Formats: sequence, C-alpha cells, structure tokens
Amino acid sequence: MDRTWIRRFQKVTNLLVAPGTGDDTAVRFTVNSAARYASEFGKEEERDFVEGQLLKALGNQSDKDIKTFLLNQLNLVGSEKTISAAKVYLTDEYLVEPATQTLLSIGGKPSAHAILEVFPNSSEKCKPTLIKALGELQCTGAVQQITQFANDKNPATKKWHCKLGKYWRSGFI
Repeated sequence: MDRTWIRRFQKVTNLLVAPGTGDDTAVRFTVNSAARYASEFGKEEERDFVEGQLLKALGNQSDKDIKTFLLNQLNLVGSEKTISAAKVYLTDEYLVEPATQTLLSIGGKPSAHAILEVFPNSSEKCKPTLIKALGELQCTGAVQQITQFANDKNPATKKWHCKLGKYWRSGFI
C-alpha cells in the first residue's frame, strides 16, 4: 500500500474518541469495515496492511476503551505479528480480556507461549482469564503453573482450574 493510504488510515484512527466524549460511530464503522473486508479469504495484502495500521493505532492510543476497540478489530486480521503487541496488555486488569480474545483468535503455540510467559506476574484478577485461555489453547505446558490454583481463594480462578483439570487428567489437553 502506498503512503497515502497509510496516512489516511492513521487519520481515521486518530478520530476515535473515548465513549461519552463524542460521537465516533462513523469512524468505528469505517475501521470495522476495513478489518472485516481485509479478513476475507484471499485478501492477504489488505490483511497485512490493516493489521499493521491497527497495531500502530493501538500503540498511539492511551484510552483503554479505544485500545479495547482496536484489539477487537485485531481479532479479525491479527497474525503472529500481533502477539507481542497484545501480550503487553495481558497484565492489565482492564485490557486482559480483549487482549486474550485477540490471542485466542490467532491461536497456536505462539499465543499460548505469550500467555504462559506473563502468567506468573499477572494479578489475581487477570489469572482466571489467562487460565481459561491456556485451556482453550490446549497448552499442556501450563499444567504445572495452574495446578497450584486448585485451592485458590478466588472463586473464578478455582472454577477455571477445576474445569480445565478434567481435560488435563483425561489427556485431552
């Protein structure tokens, strides 16, 4: 893509505003439409372009609601290039869910490795989301780290550990 399209896409993403501070409905529709179009089969060049621009916008934004929107768009076009950018948000209690969903949409061992890498340093509020994602990614390397949460005081953490434990014991994961 030429520089004109890059500048235009960034101008559009710079128009995103936090909820309650203005009306950016048309901007969000435009960004989502671009991501949906680029996610279609056979649109690899467009997908790479939109992914790159969304990653750039994600790095430029400071508002967490806007970051959530951009991470949700990366669910459609994200590839392994997105993993390191999403990984940064796995320890943020507000952004852990959209970042995890982005990694789940990419899937594979690199996504599981990114989650497993930040897991020990994540907060108690982030751990249930990360445990669930490791199970969905069938990450057998997580068994040792997650086993310690079998008797956790946090009901959500304990719930996901117990549910996933059935799969690990049966050899499914």
